[in-house]
Amino acid sequence: MKLICDTDLLSVFAKVDGLDLLQRAFPKGEFLISKSVYDELLFSLEEGFEFPEKIFKMCEVVSLEQREVELYKKRRKKSKYLTISKADLRTLIIGKKRGSPILSNDRKLLYLADREGILALDIYDVFRKACRLS
Repeated sequence: MKLICDTDLLSVFAKVDGLDLLQRAFPKGEFLISKSVYDELLFSLEEGFEFPEKIFKMCEVVSLEQREVELYKKRRKKSKYLTISKADLRTLIIGKKRGSPILSNDRKLLYLADREGILALDIYDVFRKACRLS
C-alpha cells in the first residue's frame, strides 16, 4: 500500500527515532512524499537538522503528474484550499488521484481529505495500529 505523508507527521516520528513505528503500523507500506514536502525537509536539513536524512532514506519522492498539476492550479484559486499550505494541497491531490491514504497531523488537511472521501490517518491512528500489531 502506498501512503502519502506530510512533513509534520514524518518529522515528529523522525525526531524521536520513531520511524520504525510507521513501518510497524504499515508493514507492507510504501511511504511517499511530494516534492514540496521534500523541499520543506531539505530546508530543515540545510538549517542543520539531521532528522530529514532518516525520512529521505525511508520515503520515495513523487512529483505531481500532469493531470494533478491542472487540478492543483484549479484548486489553488478556491478559498477553501487557501487555508492549507501548497505542500499539503499537493499531498491531498496525490492522495485523491492515486487512491493513496494520507498520513498527517494537520487538522485542516485531515478535514479536507475526509470531505473528499480520502482515507486520512493521524498520529493517533498510527499509534493504535502499531500497538495492535505488537
